Amino acid sequence: MGRENKSLTSLRGLAALSVVFLHIISTYSFFSWIESLPSGAIISFALTRTPLGVIFAGESAVILFFVLSGLVLAIPFVDGRPPSISSFFIRRACRIYVPYVAASVFALAVRALVVPHTVPGTTDWFRTFWSEAISASMVIGHLVMTGFSQHINNINPVTWSLVHELRISIIFPFLIAALGLTRSTVSRVSAALVFSAACMVGIYHIRDTEAVSSFAHNVGLSLLQTGQFLWLFVVGIELARHRMRLRRLAGRLAPSMICAMFIISLSLYCVEKELTYPAFRAISVFLVGLGSTGIITLALISPALERILAVRPAVFLGEVSFSLYLIHPIILLGMVIGLDGLVRPWIIAALVPLVSVAVAWAARRYIELPSIHAGRKLAGALTGCESGRGRLPVRSDRRIGEELGVLSAPALF
Repeated sequence: MGRENKSLTSLRGLAALSVVFLHIISTYSFFSWIESLPSGAIISFALTRTPLGVIFAGESAVILFFVLSGLVLAIPFVDGRPPSISSFFIRRACRIYVPYVAASVFALAVRALVVPHTVPGTTDWFRTFWSEAISASMVIGHLVMTGFSQHINNINPVTWSLVHELRISIIFPFLIAALGLTRSTVSRVSAALVFSAACMVGIYHIRDTEAVSSFAHNVGLSLLQTGQFLWLFVVGIELARHRMRLRRLAGRLAPSMICAMFIISLSLYCVEKELTYPAFRAISVFLVGLGSTGIITLALISPALERILAVRPAVFLGEVSFSLYLIHPIILLGMVIGLDGLVRPWIIAALVPLVSVAVAWAARRYIELPSIHAGRKLAGALTGCESGRGRLPVRSDRRIGEELGVLSAPALF
């Protein structure tokens, strides 16, 4: 695994861990407890109003993951060695959908074991999940990835972003082709921003409109929500297109400039929780998008940051991050509900990350990696691009795309 691969792997692992931490503190009134301490106001300020908030910046992680997906998926295309469309679709389907179904089955099994009920001391946010009885239509809707909140919140709350990931994957080769019609990066990103902004306006209006059909209303809303994230993938594509130029530019920057860029990027990345009003939501997504772009860029071009991110624990987290992302909310819900009255909440909160990482390691080994290899072999069998044992002769950049090809953050508030 090359240094570039390690830095991006570690980056997604740390971001995924921040999602786990955010979900844990969102389950209990963590900051209310912090503020009751003698120096609680100072601690709360540091964790919510400074870049230290990155520890719990799970809301911003979804933005970073979409930019990262655009980057790693685009590398083979912009390097002049694009996969065939059929090969791309098969690999993406195996990469996303097989672990998605496995996690859904796991969630249904845990739900059946713990018998969902209201747990004293938990927040209203936590109680929105697993709040309705499972039905056949709900399971089918979840498996066909409708994106409807009713289907998602009652099975696996994090999977809304995978819906958008897979939809954009379907159009990704065509998006690359469309972007190639113009040579200007500014024009490409501007067009994507305009399109996503139009989708955001549509979301704002459709939520306040009485729909003729509830199903049609939900479908329209879900598609618009996918559209609002398109510009983040386009930014990732542009990072892939210009990453070598950015590395050369970084060689002429002073360390103090790199440090300032990192602080600014981190501050923008953490700004979303400061702009919670609906009218400012689009602004916060744009600012977090800028921060995410800056962080990913620095992970690619800064030798110092690459060395920091290359430490083994961070790389390990990155390797299991997709499974961790899929599994941890099921572990959280199962433990909080199943151990209600048996184990103290603070012990549950401490155990959830450890149990989640352990289960994620097993899920990666026995579900995620086999699905990746199956997709590679199936694509090779259908397209004739593979030989021998069914493995493509890939360069390190190509392997980045295979290993980092998908990670989306959980559904949050």
